[in-house]
This record gives sequence, structure tokens and C-alpha cells, in this order.
Amino acid sequence: MTELSVMIMLGGIVSVPMEVPDRGILQGVLVLTCVLLLYWIINYFSFKYPRVERAKEGTLRILVADGALDLGAMAATKVSRNQLFSHLRAAEIQHLGQVKRAYLEANGEFSIYQQEPPRPGLSVLPEKDAAIGRALPEAADGQACQQCGHTEPAAPTAPRCCPRCGHGQWVSPVTAL
Repeated sequence: MTELSVMIMLGGIVSVPMEVPDRGILQGVLVLTCVLLLYWIINYFSFKYPRVERAKEGTLRILVADGALDLGAMAATKVSRNQLFSHLRAAEIQHLGQVKRAYLEANGEFSIYQQEPPRPGLSVLPEKDAAIGRALPEAADGQACQQCGHTEPAAPTAPRCCPRCGHGQWVSPVTAL
């Protein structure tokens, strides 16, 4: 991200002396040198000190662990369920039980590692597309938290709150086609 910012600034700095030749080239060279020096200093301190690198680049966050959403990490990174689910669908994931881990990398990319063998889990397919949602077979027994996707064996008693997120709504988990 820093590289993109520097490239855009360099283009802006170089364009002024080229478009307005009567102002001279010295100002542009001076500003260009200052920006490149600042960029070099920031990169040097990022290499030398891990805290500076974390402040500049950010850190990796685990968004899905063992088929359940980490709602705290999602809130901290400002990633919505819909955004995460769209990335999972792009990786041909149909439900959270297929996901061992999903990471939000420091550069903003998603890394998804699949669970082998997949377990039943909360569907990531859009609720508005009911036809494809009905195509996924429901698991024989069990329940999935509608908020975080945590799965448990079906409770014979009244529904209770999810131990991971405290949500009280449960749905039937699905299996992949």
C-alpha cells in the first residue's frame, strides 16, 4: 500500500516541472528527493523494528477457526459477514464446516484453508437465493449457531445460548454437495 502511495506522489511531483517549464526543475527534484528519502527511512525502520512494521503494514487476523466465525476479529478488522462469505463462495466453499482456517492477511488478502474431511456447518450461500440453499442437504443431527456458525449436537431440550457468542438462534447445519 505504501508503494502505491509513493508511486502516485512521484507522478504528481514529476508532472509539475514537466508541464510548467518556466518554474524550473530544481523544486521538483528537491521534493522528489525528500519523498524518496522519507520512503527509504520508513522502510528501514520497518525492517529494523517489528513494532513499526506492524503499525505500517498491520497484522494477520484469524476470521474463521474450525468452522466458526471469530466475531471479535471480524469487528476489529471491519469485515462483515457478507464480505467474508463472498470470499468463501469465491473459493468454492458452501458452508463453514468446510473451513479449517480463514485469515485476513496484513495486505488485505484472504487466505482460506479447508477442513479435511468437511464437517456440517452454517451455510455461506446467500439467503436470497433459496433455490441453491435448498439444494444443500441438511446434516442428520446437530445445530449451528446462526450468528457465529458454532456447531453442536442437537439439544433435546429448549434452545440455549451459543457458548462462543451468546446468540440464541440455532439453525440446521448443512453438508456440501
